[in-house]
Order: sequence, then C-alpha cells, then structure tokens
Amino acid sequence: MKTLRLEIDTTDRSLANDLSGGQYDVDPDKAVALPGNATLKIDHLIKRYAIDVPETIVALLDIGKDVAIGMVSAWLYDKLKGRTKTLKIEETEVRVVQSEIELIIKHKLEKKEPEGIRIFAIWKEYEKIAMHFNELLIKLRVQALGGIAAISAVVGFLSKGDTPEDFRWGALAGVFLILILVWVAIWFLDFGYYNRLLLGAVAGILQIEQKSKTHTHINELELSHIIEQAARGEKIPDLKGPGFWSGRHWFYILVLFSLFLALWFSTYEHCLKSPENALVHTHGICRLASHWSGR
Repeated sequence: MKTLRLEIDTTDRSLANDLSGGQYDVDPDKAVALPGNATLKIDHLIKRYAIDVPETIVALLDIGKDVAIGMVSAWLYDKLKGRTKTLKIEETEVRVVQSEIELIIKHKLEKKEPEGIRIFAIWKEYEKIAMHFNELLIKLRVQALGGIAAISAVVGFLSKGDTPEDFRWGALAGVFLILILVWVAIWFLDFGYYNRLLLGAVAGILQIEQKSKTHTHINELELSHIIEQAARGEKIPDLKGPGFWSGRHWFYILVLFSLFLALWFSTYEHCLKSPENALVHTHGICRLASHWSGR
C-alpha cells in the first residue's frame, strides 16, 4: 500500500465534512473507503476564520493493490470540482480536472521511492528527543531551585524557638553548607550529563538538516552514537556547548553566591552569639567576626 499526501485549499467550509463522510470535528480519525480500492483520511485541518481566506485540508490517500485509478480520480474530481482554490498531490500542484488528477496519481504511484527513511520524518523524531532532553533540564533546574528555597524557608522557621541563638545560627550555617554542596552537585549533574544529552540531540538534528540539502531519504541513523559521544564528553564537530559565562551557568552562579552569603551571615551571627569562652572563637572566621564587631 502506498500513501499520497493531498493538500486542498478551499473556502468551502463543508468540504472537510464531505471528504470525511460525516462530521470531521466529531470523528477526525475516520477513514473513508473510495471506489477503486483506496481510502481517504483527513490528517489535519488548518482553519482560517478571515473572510475569503481559504482553509487547508491535508488528507492522506491510501492506495491499495490493483487500484482502479480512474475510479479514484473520478471520486476526487466529483468532490472537489468548483470547491477548491488549489490542489497539491505530493507537493505537485494539480488542476482540478479528472484527467490531470488521474495522470498525477498514476505518475506518483509509478515513481520509485528512494530507499531508506524519509529525512523529514527522522527530523521530526529527532526534534521530539531534543525537546524531551530540554524539558528534563528545565525540570531539573526549576525543581532544584524550588527545593533549595523550600529547605531554606523550613529550616529558618524551625530554627526559631527556645534553643540558644548561637545553636540556631550554627545549625543554619551547617544547613547552608550542605545546600551549597548539593547545589554544586546538581550543577555538575546538569552540565556533566543532561546538558550533554541535549547537545548530542541538537548535533543529530544539525546533521540531518545538513544532509537534507542533498538527500530526501537516508539509510542509517546515528543519533544514539552522537548522544553517546556527547555524554562521554567527546568533542562533536561544528557544535559548541555553552561557555562558562553563559546564562545557563549564571543561573547556578547567582544561586551559589546567595547561598555563600547566607552561610557567611549565619556563621558570623553564630560567632557573635556564642559565649566568649566558647571553642568556636578559636576559628579564624569567628576571630574576624569578633574583630569587625569590636568584641
């Protein structure tokens, strides 16, 4: 079975229903059996609501074995005559005349399809994979930032109570130190793994787009190998990752800087609130804090 793609521009808003054999909006997946051993199914409909601006019907014509092309073309002509602005069959514009429709269908069926997979179909699948990796990265960054903010808020709330101030500030300093380590680990996970997967997928898309200039079909798929190369940190030709001072790195740098400020302030307050004879005052940071405070 071979499938031909039809694009029909029309201002007749009822044509889609006639081609689908009922209400297209109610049953958009319905396939209609045509005389001559073929079926027609509307793939999608591009609606335009401006006056006298045609909408586009994209339909798929499945041609069965031993098809009677004359009967199929006659059915199409009967449905389309006087109701169509333009008709394209497999990107070829055709006049709505039965003999021309029959001739083009016959020509498209006789034309030998190149071996391999259509490059546009592969490109669409590669795009889905890249979008999937991009969504993973966005979720990782947003959830990590939300987790850091939530933990900081909860710890700040729980630290209020009857416990000594120096203990509370010390506990906060310990939590912020742990958050800094977690944030740096997420940063490495992002750019050491997930970002590399995305770069590999993008490299695969760029490769496909380059091949599309000279090919319509390809026989070999290389995306998994490219992603594997990227995940291992190998250099991919013609593809550069984000530089250290890019916006994606600044996202981590700014949050890390804020956590360091919170750690410093918590440690400073811990030193100031601790008794003067406490062991903590032997630490260099506490000595500096005492000096600044005049103690």
